Order: sequence, then C-alpha cells, then structure tokens
Amino acid sequence: MKRFHLPSRRYLRFILAAVSLLAVLLGVFAAPVTVASTSPFADEVLRLVNAERAKAGLPAFAVNETLNEAARRRAQEESTRPHLEHKRPDGRPWYTILDEDYDITCKPRSENLAFGQRTPGEVVRAWMNSSGHRNNILGNFTQSGVGIYLKGSTIYWAQLFINHDGSELAVGEFALGDSAGSGAGLLVRVWEDLASLLAGIFALK
Repeated sequence: MKRFHLPSRRYLRFILAAVSLLAVLLGVFAAPVTVASTSPFADEVLRLVNAERAKAGLPAFAVNETLNEAARRRAQEESTRPHLEHKRPDGRPWYTILDEDYDITCKPRSENLAFGQRTPGEVVRAWMNSSGHRNNILGNFTQSGVGIYLKGSTIYWAQLFINHDGSELAVGEFALGDSAGSGAGLLVRVWEDLASLLAGIFALK
C-alpha cells in the first residue's frame, strides 16, 4: 500500500501566501470606484467664491478636504436623476452625508448645487445671480468643500458650507480618499497589509 505523505510546512506556507495574495487582489478590483473629480475646477470654484466674499468684506472660506470628498459624492448623487434636489437618492435630507457618513455635525450648514455649466466661472456666476445660492456664498460659514462629477458631457457641481468655530471637531475620522479609496493610497495600504500578512505567515513554525 502506498503511504500518504503530508505536504511540507514550506509548501503549505506557499499555498497560504498565494491564496492570501489572491484574496487581497480581488478585494482591490472589487473596491468601489472613486467618485470622479476634476480638482483644478473645484479649486477654481473656491477661489472665485472667496473672491466674491472678499468683495463683500468677508473672510475667505478655509479649505476642508473632508467636505471636498462629501461634495464630490453629492455631485455624483445628483447625476443619478433628471433634476436637482437637496435630498439623497434614497430620500434622506442632503445633510445626512455630513452627519452620518463623515460625522460632521456642526451647524449651520448649507449646500449649493448646479449642473450643465461648463466652467467654474459659469457656475459661480449662476450661483451669484440666485439669491439663495448667493446667500450661502456670502453667508456666515467658515469652511467649504467643492466637488464636481462628470456624466457624459454634463458637469454636476456641489458646494457644501459649514460653520466651524473651533468649539468642536468639524472633521470626522475620514480623511480625503478614505471612504472611496484613492488609487495610490489604496495600493499603498494593500501592499502594507500584504507585507504584514506574509510576514506573519512565514513566521509560522
């Protein structure tokens, strides 16, 4: 009768490492796609908005990277329907993206939306010519985030406003890119996790 030989520890460690690598890679390619953005356009919107505030004798908005990420997501959400609405696609109020997704609870807060404008100058002019949007731009807010989303040839724009006076932490634990995952940052985290995993596997006795 032929004797059955168990695989060597080295062979088992190799198989385990290969399976772990495959699981990590599958996780990467199954990860959510990052919300599309054009940072130079978003930066220019904030520059133009701050120029309007300067004309009115108001301080410039501070850049809030978490608000930028939330604004990009709001722009993407608005691209899923034929008209703009200050609600999430599931019917929740727009500000739940701050409260529930990013743990930003400071008040007041507000939102400007637009779509179809081709440049930052066009969208800021459109907002300044609308009393409600203008009031937000010139309002009692201290921080702002701008996001855009391109769907076909149409640009969707979102600007979020909050008033953070330093009495509470305005930005939650999510830094820019953590929720959706930027390409470079995601790969760095994947390889760091993989290196740690492999080190543990090959340390087995």
